[in-house]
Amino acid sequence: EAVLPAAPEAGALLPRLVPGQVLEVVGAVDSYGGTAQVSVGRWSDLALLEGEVTIAPPRRAGDLSAGDVGRWARLQGEIAEARPFSAGLKLALDDGTGRVTVLLWDDLLRSLAEAGDLAAGATLAVQGEVTEYRGELEIEPELGSDLLLLLPPAPREVPARAAGELSAGDLGQVVRVEGVLRSLRPFSAGRKGLLDDGTGTVTLLLWQDVCDGLPNLDELQPGSRLRVEGEVAEYGGELEIVPLGPAGVAVTGRVALEVPRVALGQIQAEDAGQTVEVSGRVTAVSAFSRGARAILDDGTGQIVLLLWQEVLDALEGGEAPAVGAGVTVRGEVAEYGGELEIVPPAADAVQVEAPPASPLPAPAQPATPAAGSPPAPEPPAPTPAVTSTPTSPPPTPPPARTIGSLGAADVGSEVTLARAGIAEVIYFSRGVQYRLTDGTGTIVLLLWQNVLEEVPERLDLYPGSQVWVSGRVQEYEGALEIVPRDGAGVGLVAPGDRQPVEERSLGSITPSDEGRVLAVAGTVTRAESRGWLRLWIEDGTGEMLIYLPERLVPHLPQGLGPGVRLAVTGEVDIYQGMLEIIPLAGADVAVR
Repeated sequence: EAVLPAAPEAGALLPRLVPGQVLEVVGAVDSYGGTAQVSVGRWSDLALLEGEVTIAPPRRAGDLSAGDVGRWARLQGEIAEARPFSAGLKLALDDGTGRVTVLLWDDLLRSLAEAGDLAAGATLAVQGEVTEYRGELEIEPELGSDLLLLLPPAPREVPARAAGELSAGDLGQVVRVEGVLRSLRPFSAGRKGLLDDGTGTVTLLLWQDVCDGLPNLDELQPGSRLRVEGEVAEYGGELEIVPLGPAGVAVTGRVALEVPRVALGQIQAEDAGQTVEVSGRVTAVSAFSRGARAILDDGTGQIVLLLWQEVLDALEGGEAPAVGAGVTVRGEVAEYGGELEIVPPAADAVQVEAPPASPLPAPAQPATPAAGSPPAPEPPAPTPAVTSTPTSPPPTPPPARTIGSLGAADVGSEVTLARAGIAEVIYFSRGVQYRLTDGTGTIVLLLWQNVLEEVPERLDLYPGSQVWVSGRVQEYEGALEIVPRDGAGVGLVAPGDRQPVEERSLGSITPSDEGRVLAVAGTVTRAESRGWLRLWIEDGTGEMLIYLPERLVPHLPQGLGPGVRLAVTGEVDIYQGMLEIIPLAGADVAVR
């Protein structure tokens, strides 16, 4: 390894370094993390020489086979197809002998100045590692310099088409459709809407990277008039138009949409895709990994109110409406698993009226004496006493229950489990699930990541530990869950059998520490991110990878990157033969 100065000295020219260049360097030889390195003190001690080192041998697409997986290869060809997906872009590169997929992750794609020219018809030279996914060979570049755009795509006229004329015969074609956006709703990998041009409708699919690149995403609302250029695709038997990039979506105007107000009993399966306004009272609420579902009832029928997490977070309190609350919602009718749903596009499309307060008991009336009865004696005057100003009594905690006593009738209620054991820990994209048991039954303790961040004893929540829990009972796919509102709803009764947290140097950590929770400190030497974050830290005794799952990233300190000194507490894991430490929460990562 050659370590270069952070900036050129005055008057020195900063060379553009790319993989494969031949260098001559002058510097001091030392060792870093077990790797020999040359530390170059001045940019003038570095010279570019003629020639090039072959990092990836030139290959032909038709000659690649499963035996090449793990090796590097260099290819040149024409992009036959560019297909965005939820985490990046896939290019079908054709060199005349065959086709191979070039996989570009979002972080690499964002670093490319010519990313907008990576389209069908462009000529590209690429080098990268040969990988395999579901039996298909792929080339995965590591750096932006691993790609060289030799020839941009020739300008081509995108044919204008009417939505009502599109058919399965148009699949894979790039077309232009202009129409009014009837609806738009988030989903796990972007947004989906319904585009209507008067001849028919077509689903508009915007992948998240396209949404992130739109400068006017907030203008994409029902009623916006759009001009969309994208590829015709099909999903679930429905045609979609999929823009290949932000440039494929343009807002050209706006029209006033009349949203019909309907009774729940009027909504039928054929209304899927239409935007309506409904009102009803919440009869049940349940959380799931990407949001919450509520059942609305207006006396004429019921429907599922689907609240995606970004909509849920923007509601007052960041919670779904409580059981008994009145709700008026404007959203798109959808169907999932045979159930009708209404899906609001944003929090401002949901109006919540708090549940009615329980009526106070009427004061007791004195009994009327029967005719002829002697009058009741007057009670003696009470002795005056000094009284204090009354204060509001502390809230009464929910009564302690056993798991086995909980049932469907408790959904929406606040309950407390005085003691339960953790039998299993399950990590998911937005938090952690703990399977609890107390001898009478089992239930899932659901801790959203923002709640887990607030639990003081979170590192002691592992199989064998005993906890108490206070939270709302919810139901998801037939199973009961208990969901605390905040970190104060979970406490440790007794820890399980596990070695205590120990401070360690990085060089002392070995595979025998797998599963232990250790506290380490070091300086970040490099970082990688693809939604998740990977940081390598060094403390003078060794180097260690810190893996931060995507659910932690919003809760991490700001400014993490090379040169920052960190203190980290997390569990030792081994992945693909490499030691790593995985914190449970963003709060377990601190900048020193």
